[in-house]
Amino acid sequence: MTPPQISPFERAQALYKDREHRWEHEHPGEAWPHPTFEQDLFEHMKTGFVMSNQVFFVMARGINLQIPFSFVMTPAWLVQYAVGPLLALLGAMPVRLPYIAFARHNENRMRIYATERLLSKANQLYRVTHLQPKPKIKTQLSERIILDS
Repeated sequence: MTPPQISPFERAQALYKDREHRWEHEHPGEAWPHPTFEQDLFEHMKTGFVMSNQVFFVMARGINLQIPFSFVMTPAWLVQYAVGPLLALLGAMPVRLPYIAFARHNENRMRIYATERLLSKANQLYRVTHLQPKPKIKTQLSERIILDS
């Protein structure tokens, strides 16, 4: 019997709870210094963007971002949390902004990508994992199997 599948929304909730439990274990008696999942969700529903379905979950908000080594401020999506296929997540954004920024799990470093570059990488990844033809198998006289490229 296969275990029940957890939805992307439930994965997001579980990550927040896990981080909070680890904090409580490592800092006994100290209050959790970050917003809860419910607080972040409410804030992003008020002033940002939230989309959830059985394929992906994303919470993001628009910001003005200063590009590194530049004095120019430009609009960007700051992704608070996302789970699911990258191409689906990028396609769900209500407006295409020039940049997307996010931090990976518990990293202090902000990652900033040009949206077009991230879309290009997502399309390449999709083609490699979904659209590449399956190799044809043929046998030679010696009964060895070789892959056709």
